[in-house]
Amino acid sequence: MLYGKLIHDYLDGSLDSNEEDLLFAEMSANQEVRREFQLQAKLNSTIKKDMSLATTPVEATQAVFASLGFALPSNSENNIAPTPVPSAGKGFWIQFYPHIITALLSGFFTAILIMLLISRDSDSKILLENMEKLSQEISASPLLPKPPLVNSFPVSNSIASFQNMNNVASLLLQPDDLLGITVEGYGISKISSFPNLSDNSVSLPFLSNLSTSVLYAISEHHAVGLAGGREVFHEDFTRDSYGQSFSYSQSPSLWWYGFAYRYSFSDIGIRGLNPFIQGFAGWAQNGPLGKLTVGIRYTPEQRISFILGAEGSYLVYPVGGKYFTTQKVAFTYGMSVNL
Repeated sequence: MLYGKLIHDYLDGSLDSNEEDLLFAEMSANQEVRREFQLQAKLNSTIKKDMSLATTPVEATQAVFASLGFALPSNSENNIAPTPVPSAGKGFWIQFYPHIITALLSGFFTAILIMLLISRDSDSKILLENMEKLSQEISASPLLPKPPLVNSFPVSNSIASFQNMNNVASLLLQPDDLLGITVEGYGISKISSFPNLSDNSVSLPFLSNLSTSVLYAISEHHAVGLAGGREVFHEDFTRDSYGQSFSYSQSPSLWWYGFAYRYSFSDIGIRGLNPFIQGFAGWAQNGPLGKLTVGIRYTPEQRISFILGAEGSYLVYPVGGKYFTTQKVAFTYGMSVNL
């Protein structure tokens, strides 16, 4: 293995991440490689220092410009471009953008919930006002003559009470008109994976293991839409480099997106409790991705739902002309807003 070339490429900045992992793994176990790395690093630093101190004589510069027929600029020393310094605003954004985006998303969903609750409260007030007006009009109207009684029979108290409850329900239970659009957000917690590697939650990027979807109900039981998110997948693969085969294990956080289809079953004995099954086909950053989710959806209020489920994922990704797979089972949890 030519580790000298790997060290040179690393110091030159042209070494890829996989070969960099290989180099540092060998350095941790091989003292000779560490010594060679230190020697090349010192040599590289010395050369850069000497190059920075080297200056061209003024006479040589004037001779070169004169031979080309140009006049030497008088303020050539003052024309050196200043080193670009990142602005304070850009540095602030790079440091705090995860917190800013989280605050914006939280405010957005909070505003939606407040608007839904205010709309529902105003609809209830309008309904009560209409009922009061109708009651006043009926009480103010003159009494009509009673029609002659043709036939009568006694009605039990239970039947009369049941009829009164139906009349009240028909006046009060008037559901809002919905567009059939559902916006969901949920988290993903790994149960098992093949290959199964240890999780490192400290180094996870922003928005990892989170997902969202927008579904449109085409009928009572069927809905289609788009889904996307960012999720950690464990990968174990081999790669040929410099005539040898090396094994790699990594757990990248990958963005993914695609199309989703959901079939919702009827209530299972509890009002608002509906099982569902959902399929997904799409693309991750490094290959095609498929998902199958089985879960349950509880809707205590017409516009708000809570979701629990189990999800299986299958990822296919190419490395060096070969294809490798990752299978994963996870627990999903979240909520949705019905528009």
